[in-house]
Amino acid sequence: MFAEQMNPKTKLIADTVYLIGNMSGSILIASNIGLNVFGFMLFTVGSLAGVYLLKNSNASKSLLFITCYFLVVNVIGIIRS
Repeated sequence: MFAEQMNPKTKLIADTVYLIGNMSGSILIASNIGLNVFGFMLFTVGSLAGVYLLKNSNASKSLLFITCYFLVVNVIGIIRS
């Protein structure tokens, strides 16, 4: 199944979650204001959306691999926070 065959509403929601989750999570972590665990949670949700989008597209496998890697790193960040 390629992204072109994905339900447009589902793709839009996943794109938005991917973008906002990763951007918001990175700001919370980088700001160093004590909200790291929430930042990692947002990053994790964004990474999950990214994995979903990339698995359902014909994007490069290396892009999927690095997104999965970030997902694991974010889970470790939640555990350590």
